[in-house]
Amino acid sequence: MKTKINLPLVAFLLGGGASVLPTILKLALFIGAFTVLFMNFDDHFYKFNKGECE
Repeated sequence: MKTKINLPLVAFLLGGGASVLPTILKLALFIGAFTVLFMNFDDHFYKFNKGECE
């Protein structure tokens, strides 16, 4: 009797996790890109303020 209750629960949890996965991947991609771009901007701004930038 317990397996009949557990099977829909597992299916619901796996289905919910699978539907959230693309959103998590998009967030990871955009956060990673934002971090790289911000680090490059910060490095350029630091060099610009020190006078090392052309």
